[in-house]
Amino acid sequence: MRDSVLYTLAQAALGGEIELATVPASAADPILRPFVRAQVRSAIAHAKTTAPNASDEHVLKLAFLLKLGPLAPGLSPDDVRGVASAFAIESKPYEAPRAPTRRITLAVLGIFLAILGAAFYFRLRPSADARFLDSPFGVALADPLTDFGLADETKKREKSRGDILSDDVRSQLGKATFTLLETAIDAPDVYLRSKAPFDEASGDLARAFDELDEALEKDGVPAFLAIEPREGDIGQRASVIYALHVRERADVSVRGANVKVAWGYRIDNLGAGWATVMRAPGSSWARVNLDVVSEAWSDLLVPVVIREKPSSIGGKGTPEDLRSLEKTLRTGMREDLRTCVGLDDATVLRIADAIEQRDSRFGILKDRFKFHRGSISAFQTPSARNEIKKIADDPMIDQALDWDSRIRADIDPITKGIAPFALVAEERALYAALTKEKFLADVEGASGGGDAIVAGTLALLSHPRPCYRFDLSALLFELLPYWTSWRDGHPSLTILDSLLTELELGGKDKWLPPKGLDVAALATALEKLAQKPPADIEAAAKRAYKKLFGADPAEYVRKKR
Repeated sequence: MRDSVLYTLAQAALGGEIELATVPASAADPILRPFVRAQVRSAIAHAKTTAPNASDEHVLKLAFLLKLGPLAPGLSPDDVRGVASAFAIESKPYEAPRAPTRRITLAVLGIFLAILGAAFYFRLRPSADARFLDSPFGVALADPLTDFGLADETKKREKSRGDILSDDVRSQLGKATFTLLETAIDAPDVYLRSKAPFDEASGDLARAFDELDEALEKDGVPAFLAIEPREGDIGQRASVIYALHVRERADVSVRGANVKVAWGYRIDNLGAGWATVMRAPGSSWARVNLDVVSEAWSDLLVPVVIREKPSSIGGKGTPEDLRSLEKTLRTGMREDLRTCVGLDDATVLRIADAIEQRDSRFGILKDRFKFHRGSISAFQTPSARNEIKKIADDPMIDQALDWDSRIRADIDPITKGIAPFALVAEERALYAALTKEKFLADVEGASGGGDAIVAGTLALLSHPRPCYRFDLSALLFELLPYWTSWRDGHPSLTILDSLLTELELGGKDKWLPPKGLDVAALATALEKLAQKPPADIEAAAKRAYKKLFGADPAEYVRKKR
């Protein structure tokens, strides 16, 4: 920019009119012109101060020389001839007129357009979720896999098998992984024909899918194929294959027993395989069905925590103490959604609005077409969406699916919001499963019944957790609605009784007398429990576990893969 200032001053001095001194600045790049003009005016003002009684031409020449650097020794600012002579020598490089340049402007404009283009690209390009589901393999795991599981005729089954094992899928997966896929898809037929005992045959079946899932993980493919082998009372066998779009994989270890875990959303629309946590006999993998876990958005987070509607424990006609407990739990969970789970209010409200808009339209469709939605998960599986489209050509269906798509576009915050629920479900199930043979089998019946549930719940409460209050509140919302079915030995009764007793808040003798449950007394005790520091509850859970099972709860070691 200094060069442009010197050029402007030199051209102005050659013209001799101080009023037009900034005109030559038009040769500078448009982005620099305002700054060039400002420096020219500043240089002229300095020259006027240095030679107050000089002519315009002298001031302009002096301004040029002063901008160039200190005056030569012996040259006075008032020396008209000396300044003119020095100017004539120094201004030679700036005498020729210059054409206007826009190189900087064009460069900046190019950078701006590149940034704008990148922004639009990342905004408009499909998400990683959509890119996989729209890929040949992702598509094959939706309708074709559903049809494969439902087919009751050889011809239909062969067609869907061909769609799953298409050339496009082969190209996407590569030869080695595609061969494992082919083996896994055909493995159920081998299992049905096998004369081996169930444990051996189901183990062989599980290994075929384990090998495929290991290869998919190694290749960076976000898919998990699950197999569920079954055997009836008279030895008849069956199995079902279903697929998950993977969000997370982890290694878990408890008391030296290990298992790998995959979290994912269903891709197909088969009616089987909808347990929250499942592990096939003989498999080294367990899976957590995030569709089931995501129901927490529809039946707890949106209506109860965000919209503050009564839950199943604090509805109309319930004691004031129970409604107070509900408010305490709700308030804590809402705060923890922001501060611990990490979802800002704007995101939470956007998701809540979208779920309500979608669900209101599903309600209309249910009445209009006798439409059965099935799962109340946060969004429909890709195959389920395709089935809904086939119901009729109706604007309400289009609107419902549009809102469902908007919810799916928020899959990252949706998943973030249910991660604590998923982790609790995983820990409770796998802790018991991994300790059952080595530990719980030796103390069977120690808790009065439901050892696995009691052990898993007390164990997870006995260790520090990232969002302890959030997890405890969610557990209480889960345990309390079924109090009318509590009898001695019921897992929920055992868990709450042991915790409240250890915390000296009143065991079941205080709120479950022979005449029946005192809901108000239980609610009061649980509200005090909810307000206890996590460290106190952890210690109480640890003591309760040891009293029931004769040992300290083992650590649940989990590392993401």
